[in-house]
Amino acid sequence: MKVLSATLASGSILRRRYRILQLMGQGAVGAVYKSEDMRTGDLWAIKQALPDNGREAVRALRHESTILAHLTHPKIPALKEIFSIWGRHYMVRQFIQGVSLRVVAGQHSLPPEGDVLDWAIQVADILTYLHSLPVPVVVADLKPSNMLLDRDGVVHLVDLGLAGFYRNGSSEHTGGTPGYAAPEQFVGHVGPRSDIYSLGATMYYLLTGRKLERRQPNTSLASPHELRPEITPGISNIVMKALSYNIGDRFISVSELKGRLLAQAAMLSVLNEID
Repeated sequence: MKVLSATLASGSILRRRYRILQLMGQGAVGAVYKSEDMRTGDLWAIKQALPDNGREAVRALRHESTILAHLTHPKIPALKEIFSIWGRHYMVRQFIQGVSLRVVAGQHSLPPEGDVLDWAIQVADILTYLHSLPVPVVVADLKPSNMLLDRDGVVHLVDLGLAGFYRNGSSEHTGGTPGYAAPEQFVGHVGPRSDIYSLGATMYYLLTGRKLERRQPNTSLASPHELRPEITPGISNIVMKALSYNIGDRFISVSELKGRLLAQAAMLSVLNEID
């Protein structure tokens, strides 16, 4: 019996078409590769369901492909195809050349608040699209490592592995990444306002360099302005409202959050002109 390694080596060829160029990342149930279409020269990202997790990995891959098949947005990678070879399962999607916001925030100095505002507005635009679909989609795993910044300053949302359709007041998926997932996600409740919390947690990290601990009721949280006095109080207040422990204390919708972010960006622009 032919034994296959868990991940693919550079130079591997799938379907006599896709040449694996490099492993880009690996998680609990999947690995993502940069690949080249040998027919056209186009670059694609290929996600592989890792065999160590068996049916769960395959189920997750098929679920994500189903989500992507329903979406058409310039900042969400488009699905090309899914296929299986030798009992291994793969998904091919648009390749985005960029660097994650997690890497950006981990560089020599924290990004300017104006940049963080711009990125947050772009992500809020993506969320507005997802939440406004006939059957809304909740990302459920919004975090800096899932956001790629391309050379033109455009932010792309590249991983919808935990996303779910939001029907009858609930999403299909629960859980999430500690530090970015909303408190209710760990007790089985995921909705559009959970994504608002995660965007707030992402902004908090980008502004302060600090990842949140898993939240507990009635625990205090230092604001970005308290940690970095140079952060504009208005931006800090937006982040803290998005991070409200109680769902009802957050913004009503991502559209409301986006409006506040746009207003704050305009105000910051005026202040910069005065300076």
